[in-house]
Formats: sequence, structure tokens, C-alpha cells
Amino acid sequence: MYATFMAKPMAKEPGSAMHLHQSIVDAKTRKNIFSNSDGSPTSLFFNHIAGCKSIYRAPCPCLHPT
Repeated sequence: MYATFMAKPMAKEPGSAMHLHQSIVDAKTRKNIFSNSDGSPTSLFFNHIAGCKSIYRAPCPCLHPT
């Protein structure tokens, strides 16, 4: 038996991938601050992605052990 962190290593078996969905709702308007009314991304969305990328190296040993 081998441990793997591939998303779906065997076609007829369940996958083992882990992913996160993130959204932030404005407390006053109750709207998602990452999406405009037409569904396009806001500048805050891109700022959030940039912030995540700037600190991404720190959790890598835990998220990608091999």
C-alpha cells in the first residue's frame, strides 16, 4: 500500500485531493466582495490572490509533503 496525494490516482476509486473554496461576504451588504454583480472578479479578489501567493511558501511543507 502506498500513500499518494494525487487528486485521483485510480479511475474507479474516490479521489484524495484537498482544495479550499474561499469567499468573503460584506457584513453590511451581505454580498460577496470577490464578485461584481455581473459575475466578473473585483480588484479585492485579485488582491486576495496576490496576498495568498505572497505567503504560500510557508505552508508548502504541510500541504505538499513529497
